Parts: sequence; structure tokens; C-alpha cells
Amino acid sequence: MLELHCSAESTSMKNVLTYFLLGAILLILNSCSLLHREVVRATPNTAQSQICGKCHVKEYREWQQSAHRNSYISDDFKEQSDSYGDEECLTCHVPNPIYGAEELTARNHNLNEGINCVTCHLTPEQKIAGPLSVFPAHATNMNDPFYRRSALCGTCHDEHFEQWEQTMELINQSNPKKTILSCQECHMPQIRRKLITQGFFQYVHQEHEARKHTFTGSPAPNNKRDSWLLIETEVLSETNAKWPVRIIVSHDIPHALPAVYYGFKEIDFFVSLKSLDGQILDEQVLTFSSEYDEYIAPNKKSKYDFYFPSSIKAQTEFLEIEVKRSTNNVDSDDKIIYFNKRRIHHVSSDFDPDDIIDTLKEAVADTHETPEETLQSSY
Repeated sequence: MLELHCSAESTSMKNVLTYFLLGAILLILNSCSLLHREVVRATPNTAQSQICGKCHVKEYREWQQSAHRNSYISDDFKEQSDSYGDEECLTCHVPNPIYGAEELTARNHNLNEGINCVTCHLTPEQKIAGPLSVFPAHATNMNDPFYRRSALCGTCHDEHFEQWEQTMELINQSNPKKTILSCQECHMPQIRRKLITQGFFQYVHQEHEARKHTFTGSPAPNNKRDSWLLIETEVLSETNAKWPVRIIVSHDIPHALPAVYYGFKEIDFFVSLKSLDGQILDEQVLTFSSEYDEYIAPNKKSKYDFYFPSSIKAQTEFLEIEVKRSTNNVDSDDKIIYFNKRRIHHVSSDFDPDDIIDTLKEAVADTHETPEETLQSSY
């Protein structure tokens, strides 16, 4: 009888503890929207990104170094927007929250943050939206598919998004099984980590397959040996004392390159004919410049002919192609994004194949990358 009584008390105590824990959890969940109410303030008093950065430390640090963070304060934008006088430019460089917006508008506070956290993540219902399901520390809209779609980026990058859609449609018609990457898959590299790494909530958060907030211009290939920029070469027959060399250019990016429609960005193709000892006999340059609306179209092969004097043919041993990207960003140096050297003549029996590798390594030494890595670099 005593044993039965003790058992009943034990069960009752367990029930009390269970109900207490459930009640505590429900209380926490119910009050989550009250914990960080400052994060979900509506326009025109939206939160500064440093508030988000108190918990989302890694995402905040990445954003601080990104083009989104500098979209307003860069000298280039100030110049091109006529010292911030162009309202149309401001709607994308310092926008109010874009989620569900029928029309983009410029905000008049926190301007130095450019495209900040709430620009993309704050909903009209004053919730923070995102693609993952997590233990919330504020009002949230979780598992939102919008954050996995290119349409999110296309809200501002409308020209690129339109090209992306057209490329996807063409590929679906020709090869329905092939897919193209979303904007996020290229420009927000995947990483596994916790979304909260500070405070109490770091202990109730698990690691997720997330994405960096670097918004880098570099594609993220699975194999560094596979170049996104593809170049074929043909040495054609002489005509009228000219020796034509043809390059056939294509790329796997689902939008035109250079990838900018305002400002300045160039891609330069340096096509050189060299002697056995590495001397440049002649060099020609093909430039694609955003400033003059010159682009490499997506999803097609484009042919370009270079006419060299026939007089250098007998001395020519190598055809060399180097492709560089340059911008007017003072913090960005010209970058080699492609390098290839092929032998087109055999004027000497003393040729050493290792000379090609040595020359290539010297050409890319300043980039601190291997030749294979250079073939797959940032655009």
C-alpha cells in the first residue's frame, strides 16, 4: 500500500515537472516576439544591422565587407548618382524593405548601411523572414521559399534576373534535365553553421546548411579544373598578308558579362603571338566594357577574329590568351580570370614542354593561385 502511494506521488511529481517545462517552453515561444522587438520595427524606423549582428555575428561580419554594405558609401556610386541626387538609383542602393513591396522606395535613415539586413529580411507583417526553420528569438517567417529563388535578387538586379529567366527557358527547351544555378547558389557560398553564435539562443540552435552573406562576384564551382569561361582557338589560313587567329568564347554564367549595367567593369582578352624564347611578336586586345554596353552573351558561342601580320608567322611558336577583369573600384586590382598557352609551331627540336608550365606559373604568381585555380576565378 505504501509502495503504491509512493508510486502515485512520483507520477504526480513527474506530471508537474512536465507541465512546468511545457509551460516554460510555451512562455518562451510566446514571448519571442517581445525579446527583440527592436529588430522588427517598421518603416520609417527600421533597425540598424549592428542590432542583428549582436546574435548573427558571422553573417554581420560578412555583410560588412560586401558590396551590399558599400552600395551607398562608395565613391563610385556617389559620382554616378550625381552626389545622391538620382532618386531611381537610391531605391536600390538604400531601399526600404523589399519583401512584398509593389514598388521600391528609398529610405532616409541608416543610409551608410546601404543594402542592410532588414532590406531583404523584414516583412510587411513585421517579421524576420528566411529560408530555414530555427528556434526563434523574435517574430519570424520561417521556411520561406522566396529566399531560395533568384526572384529575390531580381527585385533590384532586374536586368540580370531577366537574362537568367531567358537562359533557363532556353536550356529547358533544349535540355529539360539540365538545371542552372540560382543567384544564391553562385553568389552566396554554402556553409554549414549555426545562425546564432552569441547569447542564450546559441545553445538551442543547431547547425544548418546556410549561405554566406558575402554576395561575392565569384562563381562557386564544384571543381576548380572546370572553368566557367570556355575559350576555343583556331589558327586560320593566311589571306592578303594577314594571319587570322579565331577565338570562340562561351561561358556558363546565366547572364551577360561583365555583370554590371551601371558603373564600370571590363573584361579584356589579350591575344599574343610569342617566339620560342617568350618574346611577344604581336599582341591584340578585345575589350568588353559595361561603360559602352559591350557584353559577352550567355548560352551561346561567339566568334572573334584577330588578324596578325604574316611576316611574324615563321618566328611564332606560341599562341597565348590571357583574360583580365578590371573595375573602377579602388580596392580591386585587375585580376587574371583565364590563362591558356598553346604551341602552334615547332620551329625548334630543343623545345621543353616544362617551359609552358614554368611560364604559366610566373604569369599567375601574383594571384597566389595554382594554374588550375586561375582558370576558375572571379568575374
